[in-house]
Amino acid sequence: MRGSARIYDVRMAQFVLKIEKLSHIIGARGFQDLRSPSPIMAPAVTDYANHRVQIFSSDGNYLRSFGRKGNKNGEFNCPRGIAFHKNGNIFVVDSGNARIQIFSGEGEYVSSFGEKGSLDNQLSNPRGLSVDSDGNIIVADTGNKLIKIFSRDGKFLMKKGEQGSFSYPIHCVQCDRYLIVSDFKEHCL
Repeated sequence: MRGSARIYDVRMAQFVLKIEKLSHIIGARGFQDLRSPSPIMAPAVTDYANHRVQIFSSDGNYLRSFGRKGNKNGEFNCPRGIAFHKNGNIFVVDSGNARIQIFSGEGEYVSSFGEKGSLDNQLSNPRGLSVDSDGNIIVADTGNKLIKIFSRDGKFLMKKGEQGSFSYPIHCVQCDRYLIVSDFKEHCL
C-alpha cells in the first residue's frame, strides 16, 4: 500500500493509516521540522564504507572507533545501524555478515546473534535496529522483508510483516505501544 503507514500495536494487532502529510503527523507529536535531521541517539555512527563504528563526544569531537573489515567477532562487513541499550551496551547491525554484534560502551566485543538465512533466528541483509521499552532489540530484517524482535541476549521473540506487508524495511522504532516501520521501496512509514 504505497503512501500508507503500517503501524503495529505492540500487542500484535496491525492497522494501516493513510498519511496525507508526514510533517502534519510529526508536528502533532511536537517535533521540529525534519528538513535536516540530526542523530537522535548518542553520538556514534556506523561507518559503512570503512567497516567500523565511530564514537564522538556530545560536542562532536572524535573519541574512538572500533571494528574493521572481516567476519570474525568484532569485525564488520558494512555496518548499517546502531543502538544503545539501557544496560550500556552498543548493538550494531553487521549487515554483510547477517548478524547483530553487541559491544560494551567502550567498544569491546561482548557477543553476537543471527546468521544468514530465513528462519526466525536468522537474518538477511539487516539494515536498522532499535531498542524497545522492555529492552528488546527490534531489527529491520530487510532481505527477509520482516521486522524481528529479539531479547537483549539474542533470543528470537517474534516477527512482524508476514504476507507481504513490507517491500524493503530499513528501520523500526517503538512509539508508545506501536512499532513504526520505514519501508524504503514503498516510500512510506
